[in-house]
Amino acid sequence: MGTIEPTDLTEFHKETGDAWDETAANYERGEAEETAFLRSGGSSLMEPERHILGDLSSWCGRAIHLQCSGGQEALSLLRQGAKEVVGVDISPRMIGVARRKAEALGANASWYLADVLETPHELDGTADLVYTGRGALPWMMDIATTC
Repeated sequence: MGTIEPTDLTEFHKETGDAWDETAANYERGEAEETAFLRSGGSSLMEPERHILGDLSSWCGRAIHLQCSGGQEALSLLRQGAKEVVGVDISPRMIGVARRKAEALGANASWYLADVLETPHELDGTADLVYTGRGALPWMMDIATTC
């Protein structure tokens, strides 16, 4: 297996974003149900995540969720006690899903459309917690650049 060159990586990420845009239709169909779940006090974080994170209210002003998809876990971090969440995703449709959920919930959340390898520099050093969620790491083709 060969090494992926940076230009190939950029194209690969663009294709990945396009694929997630297509997948977003599934998230859009479940949007109302997921919003209602969060509104009722539900959390999409897994029990081990909730246990490890504990009560975020004493230490987490801002949580940034890289590759936030439709925002379900990011918004769950608010339930865990984060005062603000920021989601970053490569798919405009996924960001749209996340934004609509947050608006419906009146959540303290903001959303950035960006490749995980090119997150806006205005976010640098602003998070108390950076969350990647389950299944996110395989989509980061250059971990050294992400960190």
